[in-house]
Amino acid sequence: MPQDFMDGCVAIVTGGSTGIGYGCAEAMAAAGCTVVLTARTEADGKKAEADLKAEGLPVVYVRQDVASEEDWLRVLGEVEDRFGRLDFLINNAGISQLFPIEETTAESLKTLIGVNLTGAYYGVKHAVPHIIAGHDKRGFPGMVVNVSSVLSRIGQAGAVAYCASKGGMAGMNQVYEKLLADQSDKVQVKSILPGYTMTPQVDKAIGRDSPLVTELAETIPLRRWGEPEEIADALIMMLNPAVPLTDMEVLVDGGFLGS
Repeated sequence: MPQDFMDGCVAIVTGGSTGIGYGCAEAMAAAGCTVVLTARTEADGKKAEADLKAEGLPVVYVRQDVASEEDWLRVLGEVEDRFGRLDFLINNAGISQLFPIEETTAESLKTLIGVNLTGAYYGVKHAVPHIIAGHDKRGFPGMVVNVSSVLSRIGQAGAVAYCASKGGMAGMNQVYEKLLADQSDKVQVKSILPGYTMTPQVDKAIGRDSPLVTELAETIPLRRWGEPEEIADALIMMLNPAVPLTDMEVLVDGGFLGS
């Protein structure tokens, strides 16, 4: 498969206005894919769209609340009406809340699960038929990639709701692997598991040079945090049909889980 396999393809990247989502949108667009970048905050989404278009990249912003099933149906309808196909969905939109378990309220849990897990569920549920339908146009399997976390495999104090939401993605992937087994030549559902990644949100919250960042870096064999661009590079590899993936999950954690 040539390196320009994405030419003519269309992707949705949720939460694409910043951080890992922005990096993924940029990399996919640079590889020739038309990217529909979604975000709930319109100002952030329009800025990301303008910045990427300034690079000459084919990116369109559409406002979306991923926790709303109605919004999913609207966005997918807009994509079909405008482009006539969908080849990839990157379920990246997510939030985190760091509270001790005794301070984690039912409402905060529902909010986080609604965005991180229910939003991804709606995306897989409604996007998969569109991706299957686009198979004849691209000639290789399309893919849904759920952006999960190494915390789906290990717990972290103060992140009970976040860990639960990302762990739920793993269960969802297992179901879809069985459900779509006889259509794996048309669509696949995978997850990418970043480790500690230095996004603008993290930099703003605690600072790239903070002692906590340094302390956590010491737990990573590479002795540094990942960058959004590195997650995006791994994503492009996952989407390439010339790279057969036997696992549902791809780790991009600098060796953290193996250490």
